[in-house]
Amino acid sequence: MRRIAPLVAFLLLVCTGCWVEVGAGPWHANFNPTEHAVNGASWGALHQAWAASVPAQGGFGASSTVVLDGVAYINGHDGVLRAFDASGTSSCSGTPTTCTPLWTASTGGAPGSQPASDPAVDGSRVFVGGGDGNLYAFDAAGKQGCSGTPKTCTPLWTAPLGGSVYAPTITGGRIFVGSSDGNLYALDEGGNTNCSGAPKHCAPLWSATTGVKYNIGVLQTPAVDGDFDLVVYPGPHGLFAFDAAGNTNCSGVPKVCTPQWEADFGPNSQTVGYPVIAGRIVYQALLSGDVAAIDTAGVLGCTNANPAVCMPRWTDRTGNVAYGGPAVGADGTAYMTGGVVASFSGDGTTGCSGTPVVCTPVHTASLNGGLALPGAIVGDVVIMTIFAGNSSLAAFRLGTLSPLTKYGIGSLPGVVTIDAGTVFFPTTDGFLHAWHP
Repeated sequence: MRRIAPLVAFLLLVCTGCWVEVGAGPWHANFNPTEHAVNGASWGALHQAWAASVPAQGGFGASSTVVLDGVAYINGHDGVLRAFDASGTSSCSGTPTTCTPLWTASTGGAPGSQPASDPAVDGSRVFVGGGDGNLYAFDAAGKQGCSGTPKTCTPLWTAPLGGSVYAPTITGGRIFVGSSDGNLYALDEGGNTNCSGAPKHCAPLWSATTGVKYNIGVLQTPAVDGDFDLVVYPGPHGLFAFDAAGNTNCSGVPKVCTPQWEADFGPNSQTVGYPVIAGRIVYQALLSGDVAAIDTAGVLGCTNANPAVCMPRWTDRTGNVAYGGPAVGADGTAYMTGGVVASFSGDGTTGCSGTPVVCTPVHTASLNGGLALPGAIVGDVVIMTIFAGNSSLAAFRLGTLSPLTKYGIGSLPGVVTIDAGTVFFPTTDGFLHAWHP
């Protein structure tokens, strides 16, 4: 069984129920252990509670939603961050219920021919990447730097990084974020170190060159392992792991870091989506449908070099296209989506054989020709949106993958966020949807 306890402890520590960044937390395991209202027993009563206009453009919907302390944050494809009452009460009215933002903020304009950056929130600030090359930090409460009716907010600080800035990851007092300029950056979460001026601008604590740019519909997002203090970021055909503190293999002014370990899956193995860390394993999905499992510490299956070169401890083989990494539950079982839903052994043993080790699914579920975006685990179910075939919202029981009621959506959906008793997802017709039992 893989160690998933750090994720559970993190979420229980920071809030009574929250999905604070891509994949719920800095591991991006797509698992919310604090959510209890949405589960297999309540799924049959799911219905739309409220909706809100959040612009889409060019086939791209808005970002995914992050939720903390009763506020849902989402970045539209028009380059505007919006904050909504997650319960659908404040600034909401009508039948069916529609909501307007509690406040809005400009994030540098539309990102063009790529998805909008997903926001991340730490309790006092909400961070989002801009299509203009800046990372933006706003007051999460919508007070400092905010005024007017309707209320608009200006940044607490910005960081000019270059390119188009992707979704940030927050942990340990640092923000880690990639950009379309092919670099990974680390910044001070508090907006203090390497920050100055009025308005305040911040420079990176350190940076690293990875060569990866926009990739298959999902912006590159670093994952952070707190046990080993490593930040893992996808390259075009593999992974790089850097010292999150910016000490080991880091030098110069401004400081530049090189990897502690790297994994190369070969020139025909294109990475897709962001890495997912569960215990001592980091998963990286490949466009082929395979999911490589690497030792997060860079020891098992890795050379004794600097940087260490790592091979997969095993490969989960779905046999179908993948659009992102797995959702990993409390028992370590990995649930992959794409052309099918498939569950895989939590320790690389069940259904696994050969040299190198290849794992086949323990259970599978058909999507009847549909294609699913990465799922989310709450309670006893894994939940996902299906965007090919008939667009829908679907759930499957953990373990057996027996299907529950499927709900038609009517427009192409984005990735689900599940928190505060609600399933949030955007659609390409320009709406944020909030459903609950």
